[in-house]
Amino acid sequence: MRNTFYNRLFRCFKYVLLILPLLVVAISCDDFVDVSQPTSQLTGQTVFENKTTATAALKDIYSQMRDYGMISGQSTGLSVLLGAYTDELVSYETGISGSEPFYNNALIPSIGAIQEMWTRAYNQIYAANAVIEGVTNSQGIEQADKDQLIGEALFIRAFLHSYLAGIFGACPYITVTDYQQNILASRQATAEIYSLCITDLEVAVQKLPGGYISGERARPNKFAAQALLARLYLHSARWEEAANAASAVINTDDIYTWETDLDKLFLKESTTTIWQLSSGGGYANTQEGATFIFNAGPPTRLALRPELYNAFEPDDQRREHWIRAIGWGIRTMVPCL
Repeated sequence: MRNTFYNRLFRCFKYVLLILPLLVVAISCDDFVDVSQPTSQLTGQTVFENKTTATAALKDIYSQMRDYGMISGQSTGLSVLLGAYTDELVSYETGISGSEPFYNNALIPSIGAIQEMWTRAYNQIYAANAVIEGVTNSQGIEQADKDQLIGEALFIRAFLHSYLAGIFGACPYITVTDYQQNILASRQATAEIYSLCITDLEVAVQKLPGGYISGERARPNKFAAQALLARLYLHSARWEEAANAASAVINTDDIYTWETDLDKLFLKESTTTIWQLSSGGGYANTQEGATFIFNAGPPTRLALRPELYNAFEPDDQRREHWIRAIGWGIRTMVPCL
């Protein structure tokens, strides 16, 4: 009996001794990972405690749109890839990582540029939703500033979804940052996507001011939202509403005046500009320039298709001012200086 008792007691101590180190490790791990937020970084909550940091979060979305994804001026943006896809451009690139699959009508879902467009767009939409949610719940931002920030984020959300629907057709319309909801989101028909975009933009028009709050019109105003509304009303066959939205922009001649000098039309100071993305640096106002403007042939990426050039009327000033010949029948865009 005594041996049996001591054997049981020994086994109990053995288990206790095994458990104690595990408890010590667990407690130590809690202490190790429970660290304060670095003073150089902001949490999701603190970003929206004031206008300055909330505005920085919004401006970062514009930077992401300029540098990555569908409307980027880089070689993976739509201006390059769709130009090759629709035969406006001749592609001189080789390999699936560039414009060649678009030019040769050899697209498959696994092509990196397609995945890039889809993924980047939804990353940017997520960031816009974070701004909407964070600013709405903020206690430190005044209402007028809330309206401005939310209006811009709604514009971004509608803008990106409208491009996704135009390129991919049916797609999810994402309006929250909750991943548990987003992973269950299903594709919605293109017409429904446009309707949801219109709803967002109609709210944005009410929240955004008529004037620009940035000198280079790099942040949209209510008329930028109405211009996009006009396009989406047209896509939705809502003709009268499209005419009214377009007229609201066209008739605002104290802000928008038509530039008659074709050499100045696309400059950042142009008074015809409704909305534009600011440059990443003074040396590179548009990424497209690296692709469309070159000084020697053959081009490394793309050039204008001869049929497109010949489609201009002989006296068309756009052909005279915006296109030049390099040689070997290759034509490029004329740089705006």
